[in-house]
Amino acid sequence: MEVTILGSGGIESVPKPCCACKRCLEAIEKKGKFFRSGPSLFINSVNVLIDTPEEIRIQLIREKIFKVDAIFYTHWHPDHTMGIRIIEQINKDCHTDKPKFKPIDVYISEDQLNLMDKFLIRKGLFDFYESQGLMKKHFLQDGESVKFGKIEIEAIQFPKSTAFYYLIKEDNKKIIYMPCEIEEIKELDKLRNAEYLIVHFSWFKEKRICVEFPWRFSEVPVERILEFAKNLSIKNVVFMHIDECHDKTPYELEKLEQKYKDYNVKFAFDGMRISL
Repeated sequence: MEVTILGSGGIESVPKPCCACKRCLEAIEKKGKFFRSGPSLFINSVNVLIDTPEEIRIQLIREKIFKVDAIFYTHWHPDHTMGIRIIEQINKDCHTDKPKFKPIDVYISEDQLNLMDKFLIRKGLFDFYESQGLMKKHFLQDGESVKFGKIEIEAIQFPKSTAFYYLIKEDNKKIIYMPCEIEEIKELDKLRNAEYLIVHFSWFKEKRICVEFPWRFSEVPVERILEFAKNLSIKNVVFMHIDECHDKTPYELEKLEQKYKDYNVKFAFDGMRISL
């Protein structure tokens, strides 16, 4: 199994537009690991995409990905969904106004689609894309699995959140994908001994970022995430959803990797590949 972290940033990826702070200017100049785009993951062997940030078109082109058979959504937030037009960009033939391929399977919880409809993108867009033969919508339930060949993707839901996280399995290898919206986590036995936990870089107890935003206080801190990983004997922790407001350069993140080396912590970057 191989997955690619297409985008390692979050709400305020680095560099921010119209920002001349030191970090953003450094990212513009150096690019590479300094330059982060919105949060998304690609499961290479089965052409499955998780989330569609605004930059998803650029991410797919950058990684030379030529086929997407299915899209899974974690939750409705704009940084995870606003690239939804990628469905028509991939599958609509502008010369014939018809689909180029079979419908792309789109998996989402009904609760999250309703929240998307309420706050962001009208769910009629899904109906329109379905009517055009561009996609087929599937509602997921907690604990439900979808198989793509040898790859199995299971929807995981924790208390206090309607968001879905995903347990990606092949044979006895497991990757847990929890990129955002983590208000509570539980040590579920089926998550035990995973090779990787790819997870939201939230905040440290001693220093909460973006303190003026109350929602920052609802998400679990880094210390609890590391405890969770240790309790479940997870072998590696990869932090993503790294925002400008974290105030961390790649050099500072490398120091944190050394500080938490007992947990095998790494910080994601755009294009990071994980192979099992």
